[in-house]
Amino acid sequence: MAGTRREFIKASGILGLGTLAGYGSTALANDKPKEKRESNKSKIGLASYSYHLMITDRVKKGISKAETIAWILDKVKDLHLDGVQIGYSELDEAVVKSFIDREGVYLELAMGTWNKKSLTKRMEIAVRMGARSLRAFLIFDPLAWKRYDKEKPSLMKKLEEAAAIAEHFKVPLAIENHSDYAAWQIAELVGNIKSKYLGICFDSGNPPSSYEDPVEAAKVVAPYTIQTHLRDFKIVHTDYGLRYEGVPLGDGIVDAPEIVRILKNNGPVEVLSIESAVRANPSKSVEENLRYEDEGVYRSIEYARTKLGL
Repeated sequence: MAGTRREFIKASGILGLGTLAGYGSTALANDKPKEKRESNKSKIGLASYSYHLMITDRVKKGISKAETIAWILDKVKDLHLDGVQIGYSELDEAVVKSFIDREGVYLELAMGTWNKKSLTKRMEIAVRMGARSLRAFLIFDPLAWKRYDKEKPSLMKKLEEAAAIAEHFKVPLAIENHSDYAAWQIAELVGNIKSKYLGICFDSGNPPSSYEDPVEAAKVVAPYTIQTHLRDFKIVHTDYGLRYEGVPLGDGIVDAPEIVRILKNNGPVEVLSIESAVRANPSKSVEENLRYEDEGVYRSIEYARTKLGL
């Protein structure tokens, strides 16, 4: 399989990049930006999954979806962000559409795996909402990359059908490297189909699951990347071996500055969404974990602005 990867990179001209085209208060309220960003900065947004611990807690407490997404959208406004990426499980159409129209920010939508019926339904919603793109992933299986050669024909067929649906609705579909297939494998599939309505959502925190370096993965996917999850992680030693887990952007080992440079200079990506997907600490209280998650979002955005020039 390693030989196949090298052959793909060589054929694509990618090596070296030479030819590539109770949640009322905010933990860091005193550190939040006071002014809107400069207009010449790249557009950045927040993936709603950045608040996955809070979302789960609110579901347990019976708080409505509308109230929860309104809370997240208040964060987007508070941080003076340019947009938001929202999963369908968190979507309240009326609340989100009102916010998008009022604030003039971009909207990206996100779903998981799909069949023809479910993708068509999600695309219809995307059109109603005025979403700029829709994220999806192929499968939820961390070992899928090992079966790529065998499954490639069926994956091509699935993506060709999906690209046709996306083109019908004029909403680009972004396939995420979702700790399933390797980034280079997804790039090969998308590159072979050659549809302007089919691209990639690059998650900078997922390449290690398929034994890829995030920077090298960014080089491969850059020509096709239309959505992002700018995400960081660290390696943790446990009694059962090594584990990598999400941390606020800038706190881990991902070379985010280099990845942003690669994506911006070598592909079509126009907006960059931050995903601060931190892990709950079982030794901490729910409140402490929620506070850490909220702090992580603010720190990630601050890092994006001060260190990444976004």
